This record gives sequence, C-alpha cells and structure tokens, in this order.
Amino acid sequence: MTPMPGFVKDLHAYDRQLRVRWSTHTSRWLIERKLPPRNPQFLREIPNAWTSPRGLDLYEGITEGYVHVMSVHPDLLAWSIVAPELSRCDAERAGGFAGLNAELDAAEAQWQAGVDRERQNFLESASRAAHDDLAWADGRRVVVGETLETEAGGGAA
Repeated sequence: MTPMPGFVKDLHAYDRQLRVRWSTHTSRWLIERKLPPRNPQFLREIPNAWTSPRGLDLYEGITEGYVHVMSVHPDLLAWSIVAPELSRCDAERAGGFAGLNAELDAAEAQWQAGVDRERQNFLESASRAAHDDLAWADGRRVVVGETLETEAGGGAA
C-alpha cells in the first residue's frame, strides 16, 4: 500500500527525516525517523522481532536505519489528524528533551495526585468501617429504628 501523495508531501515539509510506510504484520501505517547508524541508544532499543507482529514490523524499519515514531490506523492517515499528535510528541518543538521531560513529569504528578486521593478516600472509609465494627462488637452502638419512634407516637407530627 502507498500513502496519499499529499500526506507524504506534508510529512516531508514538516521534517525531511520522517517517512511513512505500511506495516504488513499489524496493518498500520508507521511513521519513522531516519537516525544516524552509530547512535548507541538506537542500537540498545532494537526489539526482539520474533515476540510479536509489531516487533516484526519495527525490526524491518530498524534494519533500514529508521526508528518508530508513531503508528497510525489506516482510516486516520490524514495530515490534519496526524500533525497535532506528531508535534505534541516532538521533542524539539516541546523545548528539547528538558521540555518534554517537564511535560511528562507534570502528567505523572497529576496521575500520582489522583492515586493518592483514591488511596486516602479508601483508607478513610476503611477506618470508619473498622471503627463501626469495633463499636458494635463492644456494644457501644444501639439500633434505633424510625419505625419504633413512629409506632410509639414519639415521632414529630
């Protein structure tokens, strides 16, 4: 399969180092970036091609000197959809790796705050339930039903 020529033109206008190719094993469009052949980080990230269909597709790109940037569903290969996500994940447009790292740290802090809030709510409700159970076991709680009050005529009229 070949991508639309307009998409390839826009992709190359964005960055000449990017390419798009069809992945035969996962049936997705892969956007990949050309990297220098002696990049040590690139050599450490070579996936095991035999573990999954995705690994086979990524290994194909690595043998040609490209690293995976993003996978795109076949129905979503339009520049108006891909460009915002591509620029959002682009380290250079985010202020270098320091800017991208700060964005990731902020997202992690927000996630951690949510987890802490859930944990605090759970611990609070569990301690209240444990307190009630202990109070019942010690006989410090008495059931007073509304039906008893209304039947005895002690309810508000």
